[in-house]
Amino acid sequence: MFNFKKLLIVFKTNWKNVINETLPKGNSSILNKSNIDDVFTGIIFISISSFLCCILNTNIISLIVSIIRLIICAFLIYIINKYNNKKVSSTIVFILFVVASLNMLASSIASIIYLFSLLIKLKNALALFTLSLFETIGFAFLVATFISFLRQSRKEYDDEHYVLNNEKIKLKTIDINDVSMHVVMSCDICGSRVIDSDIFCPNCGKKLK
Repeated sequence: MFNFKKLLIVFKTNWKNVINETLPKGNSSILNKSNIDDVFTGIIFISISSFLCCILNTNIISLIVSIIRLIICAFLIYIINKYNNKKVSSTIVFILFVVASLNMLASSIASIIYLFSLLIKLKNALALFTLSLFETIGFAFLVATFISFLRQSRKEYDDEHYVLNNEKIKLKTIDINDVSMHVVMSCDICGSRVIDSDIFCPNCGKKLK
């Protein structure tokens, strides 16, 4: 847990091609321990930020958004408990990936806005920046986990269907008449190997024909 190196996946991902890399193919894959740890890390950051936002912020819109995010975190905890080390549909994970990506984008934009607000000493700007930063980190953990899961799921699907989709296997019926017996001949005297065209043994000179 709290393996911040996983966040490099978010920065190294080619976002122009991310849909092609993560689009589900209708299969399911196992939600392993590494995935679960990273999701829990994201939930912790998002929950802390959302909970503090509910307490500190009097803005009704922000309050509603924070409550919705807490509900999302609760839903993710339910998914983890239900599908721990079990197969999860890649379609469900893809939907969660899209939701988490949009929230990560929104919270990162908010972090930048609050950061610049510090320059003009906007009231509560530092607190709001910290909350938005926590949200961004939390959703980034979710996005990184979902990308890894979806890539692995697609790889498993492609490996399973490689022979069927990419290889042309041709089966040919063999006629018994097409099979000829290959007999290895040898000299009766010295045992040396001879061929059908030999009249004399090339080793001892015995006449073969």
